[in-house]
Amino acid sequence: MLNLDYIIVGALPLLERMYLEENLKRDGLMSVCSCAFGEPNGQVTLFVSGTGEGQKMSCRTQNAAESSLPAAERGIPVDGICSGSESSLPAAERGILVSGDAGELLTAKRRGMAALGYSGKAADRVSALCGAAADPGRHDGQKETVCSERNTRQASLRMSSETADGLCADMYAEGLEEVDLRFLTRIWQRHHHLPWTILTTRRCVVKEFSMDDLDDLFALYAGEGMTDYIAPLYPYEQEMEYQRSYIECMYGFYGYGMWIVRDRADGSLIGRAGIECREELGGEPELGYVIGVPYQRKGYATEVCTAILAYAGEELSLPFINCLIEEGNTVSEHVALRLGFAPAGELFLDGKRMKKYRYRLF
Repeated sequence: MLNLDYIIVGALPLLERMYLEENLKRDGLMSVCSCAFGEPNGQVTLFVSGTGEGQKMSCRTQNAAESSLPAAERGIPVDGICSGSESSLPAAERGILVSGDAGELLTAKRRGMAALGYSGKAADRVSALCGAAADPGRHDGQKETVCSERNTRQASLRMSSETADGLCADMYAEGLEEVDLRFLTRIWQRHHHLPWTILTTRRCVVKEFSMDDLDDLFALYAGEGMTDYIAPLYPYEQEMEYQRSYIECMYGFYGYGMWIVRDRADGSLIGRAGIECREELGGEPELGYVIGVPYQRKGYATEVCTAILAYAGEELSLPFINCLIEEGNTVSEHVALRLGFAPAGELFLDGKRMKKYRYRLF
């Protein structure tokens, strides 16, 4: 299984380096050595975790004369830190570089290594690609919105859409005060097309959809009554292409979307839930949820959506979130009211009367 095992801290302004290193140490990482990286050869600092492969690396480097020896004498090739061949470190895919130096970032790019670039200037506003419906089934439109400037963490995570071919990093940040292990792990996961784990509850784990979930998704939607109030899935091959595009465009640009909900105990697919923007609501965010037949009327929707609402406020800085429920879907209405949503009018969509609810986060 691919894991993030080490972080290379490259050329950065002193204050930004202090912010980053303090955050990494607070998250339990340790600085184990300095070594050369990039062209021209500049000194970088290596951080590793205290468990797994990272623990092995820290033992090797720290036991070599207290790391005062030159890098080559500690078993770390000067120009081979990411080679994955004779190096005592894992291959490039197991690490991430944080640097403001173009040469170091170019080295990382050439070796297939994830990288966060330090820009040192105000970042451009980030445009986000937004689906047209929060129905867990279909999203047929696209809409550009400007991501919230109130939350620099989330805005920076969505900056992957700005990395054009001429840039070397997966993402660029104007400051590193908010960058920690979780932030870097998510950049690294995006680089390697790995799904994020969004949150966990007492019984569930909420994650981004991956193509490995497709068969389970079809089994979920085959349950009796599952598509009474939501659109069915496309035929298998068409749904496969749709989901591939969704992963790239919705998760990749926006940083959130419809997620899957699995049982923490046995991994079974319980349902789907998440946040999207609705064209019919002027691009406003909407909560969507669907729970599989075996798990209905057991409190799963309330448990998961309560956690998602907290995530929307704390991580995404959304001021409010809507919920559109088709008339007659009394079960979903009861869930929305239990969550604290308040009635906010009605509208017609595709000839159906929809009740609008709104939840204010702050």
